[in-house]
Amino acid sequence: MRKVNKNFSVLALRKRQVAYETDLLNNKESKQSHWSNIKTACMDELVGLYHSKCAYCETKIYQSDNTIEHYRPKAKAKYYWLAHEWTNFLLCCPNCQDDKKGKGSKFETENMPNYQAPLLADGKLDYEKCRLDSEYLLAEKPLILNPEIDDPAQYLVLDPENGYLLAKDDNLKAKTTIRIVNLNRENLYSRRLQIVEDIFERTYWQYEVFVEQKLPDPLNLAIKTVKKEIQKKAESPITEYSFVWRYLAENFENILTKN
Repeated sequence: MRKVNKNFSVLALRKRQVAYETDLLNNKESKQSHWSNIKTACMDELVGLYHSKCAYCETKIYQSDNTIEHYRPKAKAKYYWLAHEWTNFLLCCPNCQDDKKGKGSKFETENMPNYQAPLLADGKLDYEKCRLDSEYLLAEKPLILNPEIDDPAQYLVLDPENGYLLAKDDNLKAKTTIRIVNLNRENLYSRRLQIVEDIFERTYWQYEVFVEQKLPDPLNLAIKTVKKEIQKKAESPITEYSFVWRYLAENFENILTKN
């Protein structure tokens, strides 16, 4: 996961939200036609914001697989009033959105979940309380990381031995996210591990080149050279699994020492 800076105030989408509000509040669910219009209006912006990567696992998503994930589920008995809420949308891959093997409609909170729609005196939605960064919703203390609100680097660490994501300091929110979204499924940890192994091979190859060139202190020179490459990858928002690259950039020497 990677921290994403999203503009939570997109007026064009808010106008659509207001237009569909009556049906939403009366039926406690989004009409398919309404949701299709909302999805069409915001998909391109989400794809650009996430650089065609899943908000949870950072796997590249092909255009045909682009899916909008409702961070808080829009089910009729849950957060139906957030069905059209821009701040509740994440770009998600099919695997992370899978209802059985991924997050799907699952959502856990530390405090009692608040399924009550926040209404103004005139019966309209209070859109300030619908924002996911509002005190109204944050008071629930969600136990699933949201890259638009949380900085994943403060919650997650990488185990370079097997490619698993682990909870930093045994953090409950991190542990819950890993479990519910299934962030350590085989295709993910194997890809993360492959990045680490490729970097080891790259470092060894660079070391041999410098030895052959008879350059002074070839090992440290190889480490510095490869670390620059890692840092470049880590800083690029388009890099797939950039969390792994950032972790390597910050812990490269320690990981090499242990191996």
